[in-house]
Amino acid sequence: MNEYDNNQYYWFLFILYFYLLLNRRRTNRCIWVRNIFHETQRREAGAQRLINEMCFMERNKYLNYLRVTPEQFDFLLGLIGPHITKSVTILRSPILPATRLALTLRYLASGDSMVSLSYQFRIGKSTVSKIILETTTAIWNVLQPIVLKQPTEHDWKRIAKEFNDKWNFVNCIGAIDGKHYYSGLLNIKKQNNSLNLQTDTEGLHKSYIPIINKV
Repeated sequence: MNEYDNNQYYWFLFILYFYLLLNRRRTNRCIWVRNIFHETQRREAGAQRLINEMCFMERNKYLNYLRVTPEQFDFLLGLIGPHITKSVTILRSPILPATRLALTLRYLASGDSMVSLSYQFRIGKSTVSKIILETTTAIWNVLQPIVLKQPTEHDWKRIAKEFNDKWNFVNCIGAIDGKHYYSGLLNIKKQNNSLNLQTDTEGLHKSYIPIINKV
């Protein structure tokens, strides 16, 4: 074997080594979906199945779980469903819009952590976080023009007149009131880095939301 053949042989071994190394790294990568979060497990043992059962058998429990009736859920899904629907790919089927909305409503109703919702709905934690962000954004974009319309000059004048007629205050568009609320649904003790929140006599998180009421 001459020097030229030796060089070719060494280059062949060099390329083969990196090819095998690259393949080994690929095979050692994390699995795409954990078994407990597989689509079959989600369909058969996830929270969506419980929600479907409550819809037909325990409507009061359905309302307690999602804070909406089945009819309200379907109405909201009809509005935002097209905005949270994902395309079907060769690799996997997307999470259904109904599941995305149910997960988000449960988060808003309960304040559960991403980890807790991940186990309830059998969806990865990072995916849960992404779903909540996308769905709440869709809810705002769709409902804001309907529920929180920007008042016109005519609207402000009408509100001021109604307020004056009722309370005898001129040039006033409403009274400022507010509500104290605690962070989360459970009594959470104050943390050292939570300086932006007020605390009550028991040292619990508390904040205040001012609201303008026109009547």
